[in-house]
Amino acid sequence: MDGFDLTTAPPEFQVWGTAVWVCNSYSNLIWLYVYAGMIYRSYKDKSFAMPLISQCLNIAWEITFGFLYAPDHWLVMLTFQVAVITNCGVIYSAIKYGSREWDRSPMIQRHLPWLYIGGVLLALAGHLTATAELGETRACFMNAIVCQVILSVGYVGQLLVRGHTRGFSLHLWFFRFTGSLTLVPEFYLRIKYWPEVFGFLGQPFILWCCYMYLGFDLAYPVLFWYIRKREKEDELAKGLKEK
Repeated sequence: MDGFDLTTAPPEFQVWGTAVWVCNSYSNLIWLYVYAGMIYRSYKDKSFAMPLISQCLNIAWEITFGFLYAPDHWLVMLTFQVAVITNCGVIYSAIKYGSREWDRSPMIQRHLPWLYIGGVLLALAGHLTATAELGETRACFMNAIVCQVILSVGYVGQLLVRGHTRGFSLHLWFFRFTGSLTLVPEFYLRIKYWPEVFGFLGQPFILWCCYMYLGFDLAYPVLFWYIRKREKEDELAKGLKEK
């Protein structure tokens, strides 16, 4: 996969090489930080952070493009591979503490480990078939964008369904949001100065995905703040009642 090898890029894109690497490095490093933060919040709150389907899709994407179709650049490849290891910790903590969140669905509660295993395998098959059809570079970027949309929608849905803020924080939201947001200018530069390879990033479906990501991710902190406010009011009322 040569999408990260700037030596193959047109000269006009190489001029922006530093900006592209800054955006890409921030995104990769911040997502590792977010994964570590998710593990911490899971253990602290005895809960899980990421929606199950997004967890399966994300780690399958990292396995696919970190090991099976690794980028040519060693640092990008290493970041993907470290992300797989860190993401395993997120899944472990979700399995360890996630069952309490699924008391409304006993079948999921009892079979949570197998659902993660099956979900990852199905997601991996999806990434592989998309790569076979689209090619390595296009699949890497397009699959990531689709995973991001599902993640953004899933987080809002999870917050509304659970009705509490355990397992996550606005601090993590900020870094999760900005970690993906920095890819927007990178994609713009790829579209403008390397269109023969990355022109597809400017197509209507991809733009729709970007708007969906921005809309749901910007709605998340508002909903989080509102639910957290209600939680604090309930905690205060409970404390006064006990006194």
